[in-house]
Amino acid sequence: MPKSAKGHSHGKIILMGEHSVVYGEPAIALPFTAVEIVATTTETVGEVTISSDFHTGTLSSGPSSIENLKVLVKKVCKTLEQPLANFHIDIQSTIPAGRGLGSSAAVAGAVIRSLYNFFDASLSEELLLELMDVSERISHGSPSGLDARIASSISPVYFQKDSGMTDLSIELNAFLIVGDTGKIGDTLSAVSNVSRLIKKVPSKSKKAIKKLGKLALETKEALINNDPSLIGSYMTKAHQYLSQLQVSNPSLDHLVNTALGAGALGAKLTGGGHGGCMIALADTEKNALHIAQALKEAGALNTWIYSLETGEKNV
Repeated sequence: MPKSAKGHSHGKIILMGEHSVVYGEPAIALPFTAVEIVATTTETVGEVTISSDFHTGTLSSGPSSIENLKVLVKKVCKTLEQPLANFHIDIQSTIPAGRGLGSSAAVAGAVIRSLYNFFDASLSEELLLELMDVSERISHGSPSGLDARIASSISPVYFQKDSGMTDLSIELNAFLIVGDTGKIGDTLSAVSNVSRLIKKVPSKSKKAIKKLGKLALETKEALINNDPSLIGSYMTKAHQYLSQLQVSNPSLDHLVNTALGAGALGAKLTGGGHGGCMIALADTEKNALHIAQALKEAGALNTWIYSLETGEKNV
């Protein structure tokens, strides 16, 4: 029987700090284990092949959309001093791509783990993040490093680019509802647009970045104090600042407004924006179910409910 090895990674939810984290401000992210990537490396003969939602065939003939994966696999083989041949990588995903849930980072993490397990090599956390960064730079241009770190973490984190990552102990009596617009976001484009906006209208844009950073810090304190209502108000404010930075769009605004109209404590986009997902906060599971239903009726492609007390998917 051919040799085979697996690697796993999960999605992420950015609670606070999208885009501002790129400019040194803090961010809060949660591991989203309701969705995951499983990569399986199997021994074959000949050129490296791959099967995934984006490409099935030889790795070298893959489209530009998997350029990050091509470069990553080559880099891993070079690091391990192994030939780029004689294996197949199968990638199974329940993370919708391009929705701000950390799909690209999770794919990278799962593939790296799978290859290291396949070649019976030890993999440190530091090396894992270094290799994931190779992929993320191609996918997102100038990544903050947050996606890579949360995709390899089992705890919520408070992250700042220059200060690193600190685990957060969250037992908030509240529920997050994740709503998928069904529209593929474009993190690379959104990051570039924010950069251009800062150059075009620096005063207003930099103020929004600073305000988002302050909201992340205040959200951390509200999490510690178990204050869902305050966190909800911070989320809604954050969405307003993200809209000023032109990273929201009509489909996100529609679902955010729907959630607020259905009684959410707060709501905002999550991830890069320009499509993708939004999140809303509810104080009870009953209210979370009501908000999720309202989002579906308003056109959400999918919804998930995540307990901030247990860190698990509820529905």
